Order: sequence, then structure tokens, then C-alpha cells
Amino acid sequence: MNSTLSRLASGGAASWATRAAWLLFAVLTGLLALYWAKFAYNAYLAATFPAQLEYSEGIIWQQARLIPGPRMYGDLQTYPFLVFHYPPFYHLIVHGLAVLGVPWLMAGRLVSIVSTVALAALIAAFTNESLANTDTARRNRLAAALTAGLLLVTLGPIQFWGDTMRMDMLAVMLEILGMYLGLCSIRRPELIYPSAAVFVLAVYTKQTVILGAAATFAAFLIHTPARALRAAAFAVLLGGIIFAVLTLATGGGFPRHIFFYNVSPFSWRAVAEKIAETRIIPGYPVYLAIVLGAAAVLGFRLWTRPLRHVPPAQIMIFVYFILATANLLSLGKAGGWTNYLIPWMCSWAMLIGLAIAEIGEAAQRRGQPLIVLGLVAALLAQALVAPKFGDAKMVDARFRREYAQLVDLVARAKKPVLSDDMVVLMLAGKEVPWEPAVITVLSERGVFDEGKAIRMIEAHDFSYVVREKFNFRGERGTPAVDAAIAKAYPAERTLARLRVLSPGGPDR
Repeated sequence: MNSTLSRLASGGAASWATRAAWLLFAVLTGLLALYWAKFAYNAYLAATFPAQLEYSEGIIWQQARLIPGPRMYGDLQTYPFLVFHYPPFYHLIVHGLAVLGVPWLMAGRLVSIVSTVALAALIAAFTNESLANTDTARRNRLAAALTAGLLLVTLGPIQFWGDTMRMDMLAVMLEILGMYLGLCSIRRPELIYPSAAVFVLAVYTKQTVILGAAATFAAFLIHTPARALRAAAFAVLLGGIIFAVLTLATGGGFPRHIFFYNVSPFSWRAVAEKIAETRIIPGYPVYLAIVLGAAAVLGFRLWTRPLRHVPPAQIMIFVYFILATANLLSLGKAGGWTNYLIPWMCSWAMLIGLAIAEIGEAAQRRGQPLIVLGLVAALLAQALVAPKFGDAKMVDARFRREYAQLVDLVARAKKPVLSDDMVVLMLAGKEVPWEPAVITVLSERGVFDEGKAIRMIEAHDFSYVVREKFNFRGERGTPAVDAAIAKAYPAERTLARLRVLSPGGPDR
């Protein structure tokens, strides 16, 4: 009698805990959906915001206007001194949208916005596909996929880069699409070649986006080595043809710009400082604990089992996480920032989705739903303290008014204008003379003769010099350039949080 009552009580507690876990999951899903609604509103503000959101937007706009064309990947030593940092796929899409009538800045940001939404959907699809051929219950599989996709928007780097005129979101989205198609090719072998082609497009969007291709190749080399080698050969052939065409079309300028001109000094100290500045680790303790736990479980499986007995999806996720973690060293490059964290964030989402599915299954088998309840509660608590969206200046009437005044001032200038904020130049119909951060690095490496820039500054070849309030660790100008600007452009006033320098007065 006592044992029967004990079982009934235990069953009742389990039933209550199960209902509570699903109720809490519904609350979590609703909260994440609310964050996506905030993202959509912020994306609308960003798409229509007539000012710079991120430092490199202006130079990318300039590059997109010149790609395709005779000046793309051209002579660095001829004024304007332009470096084309990245391959052309993103620029071609933006240029195409501009030809259709979409304003340039809006076009560039829309590509990132759409890519961010697609990225979340692909992570959900990848998580679902990774569990499709397992014993995971359908509702646990869908809960894992939904959470993996939706929680992406709670991560600071995704929020920041998701609506800027940059190629990062498009490149990573293509990378995850390649991984998803590769995973689907297990049951549909013909998809392995589209997967390889998408990986090539990812590389020709941003040349460092190769982690997903490496993870997919590693998994297929273990399970279907012949298919892996055929796909790799196809990707190398396709990528090589594109490389040869671009190299010939630019007279050798393409490889020179994206490889030689893109080498930046590295600092271990910068890695530590930037990881601390981003506050990624203290900002997401719950996510990180789940991620590390899930990665440890996968690593243990890979270590203790024959590799061919580990599902390909799990190998892909684990390898991608390890490579994305190692990629954090990219923060040590001059100019490296949270865009280098985006692949890492994607691996977090995949691992968290996998953890939800496996913990849900284990709890169901053991009749211990309290474990799931605790996991969902922890995820909800983490999501509640997600970083805020957006930049206050987008709804700051004074900033927008002053920025419009600055654009008008630059547009009326009779000479070129040198500016840290290069969106101002593009909006004003001016050309970027050079990108301060890149020219600083190339001058320090001896690749570019900064004397050319200094002579132009000393000769007052610019009507104005527009500078940020801070020089960002000296990355926006060498000491010699800074000294030349201070001497030749002594008059100063502030507009839209920028220092507007002129040689003889603010209105000259």
C-alpha cells in the first residue's frame, strides 16, 4: 500500500514538473519572440537611419560602388588610397540592389538584416536535422531547434552586426547554409555539391569564413571519405576558377588586396583586453555553462567511441565549436572586434539546442522532469538579462539634425574631406581619400608611404578633417599623421559627436 502511494505521489510530482517545464518553455519562447520583434523594429530604424552605425560602413559603401569596375582592387599608391579588404560577393549584391533603386546604405544594411533572420532559421533547421535520425521525441527535437534559432538574437554580437552595412552576417549565414546542405546530403547525396558551392560563396564574401567547410569536411571524411574528397575537389576547382578570373581581371590586384594588404599586427594582450571589453564571458554565464558541458560530452564521445559510430552532425558541431573558439585569437589583430565572435555564437546556439534535446530525452527516460524544468528556468533567466538593442543615436533628434548639418557642410566643401566617419562622405557625394585605420596599419608595416598623406594634409588639400573623439588605441592615424592634422587644421567644433577640424575656422 505504501509503495503504491509512493509511486502515485512520484508520478504526480513528475506530471506537475513536466507541465511546469513546458509552461516555462512557452514563456521562454514568447520572450525570445519578443526579442525578435525588437530586432525587427531596430532593423527598421537602422535601415532608414541616415548616418554611420559602424566605422567600416562608409568604406564598404565606397567599395560596393566600385565593384564591379576598373578601379576595384586597384593601385594603393595612387590617390585615392583605397584598400579593398574583402572578396566581392557582398559588394555585388549591394550594388545590384542599388541598381534596382534601393538607397546604398539601406541596401547594405538590408542584406545583413535578411542574413541574420536566415541565419537563425538555418541554425534551427540544422539542429532539427541533426536530431532527425535519432530516437529523440519529435517535441523535444522541435523544442531544441526552436530554442537554438530564437536565442541567437539575445547575443550581443548578433544584435550589433545584424543590421550594419557589413558582410559578416551574409558570410556566416552562407557558412551555416553550407553545413546544413552538407548534413542533408546524408539522405540526399546530390546536395553535397550545392553545399560545396555555398562554402565557396561564403569564402568569396569574407575570406576567413572557412570554419564550417572544415567542420563539414572532417565529418564526411570520417563517414563517407570518397564523397568528402569529391566535394572538396569540386570546391577547390570552383574557387580556383573564380580566383583566377578575379586575379586576371584586376591585374593581380585581387590577391594583393585581400591577402597582403589585410595582414595586421597581432597582440596576445589585445586578445585578452578585447575579450574582457566585450564582456561575453561574464555576460552569458548560463549559456556558456551549457555550451561547455555539451561540448565536453561530445568530446568524450569522440574520444571513447569509434568515430564512425558518432553521428556526423555531432562531429560537425564539435569541430565547428573548437575551430570557432580558436578563432577568438583573431581579436588580437588590429581592428579585430566582436564580428569575429559571430561563428562562436552560432556554435553556442547549436550546442544549446543539442543539450536541450538530450537532457529532455534523458529526463523522460528516467522520469526526472525537474532537470528539464531547471534547464529551461536557467535559459529564461539568462534571456531576461540579454543586452539591450540598438543605438540611442538612431532616435536622437539632435544627433540626426547635427549629422544632417555635417553632411551638408561636407557636400558644400570645395575640396575633398578626410573623415573617420566615411558614411558622411558618401552621403555628401564625396569620395573616401583613404580609410584611416587601414592606412595606419599599412604605413606602420612600410607598405604605404604615409608621406603622401602627410603632404596632402600639410598642403591643406582637404577642406575639413572629421575625426572621432577618440583615436581607438592609435588605430586611426600614426603619430606623424596626427601631428600633421593638429598643426594644419587647428580650428575645431563639434557636430554629431564628431570633431570637425578646419585650417582657418570652422566655416572655411
